[in-house]
Amino acid sequence: MHAGAPRDQVEISPLGQMLDGISRLPEIRHEKVDEIRRQIAEGTYDTPERLELALDRMLSEFLG
Repeated sequence: MHAGAPRDQVEISPLGQMLDGISRLPEIRHEKVDEIRRQIAEGTYDTPERLELALDRMLSEFLG
């Protein structure tokens, strides 16, 4: 190769990298996401931590 010879070079922009990453994500079930968002907003979405806290409170009431 000559010192001044042009070389082919591919550069992927950060946006291109992000879009490539998004295309590799599993399909999103939008209705499930919307349902969970609604439950979180209403305070009715139960996480393992919330369930554990509820059980602790219930046990403490029973045991006095």
